[in-house]
Amino acid sequence: MKKTFIAIAITLMPFKLVSDDIWVGLFAKKVPYTAETFVYGENLSEFNNAIDREWNNGFDIVDIEYGDGKWSAIMAKGTGYKQAGLST
Repeated sequence: MKKTFIAIAITLMPFKLVSDDIWVGLFAKKVPYTAETFVYGENLSEFNNAIDREWNNGFDIVDIEYGDGKWSAIMAKGTGYKQAGLST
């Protein structure tokens, strides 16, 4: 599986260099997560509200990214995290 992933990543890398609007999704089996969601915001206030809403639904932040003027986060349930915070 690692060889396949590396081959795909190497194949897509030059394409990313010439395009500004490419999204790549990576999916994995046998992860502990029981549910996942994606949130984003055009500014920090909007993004923080989205994060708070999903925290109240039991999701934890797995990854945060910023690009093209937008904040985005992948959130999941079943991470095993005991405590999390977000400071702006």
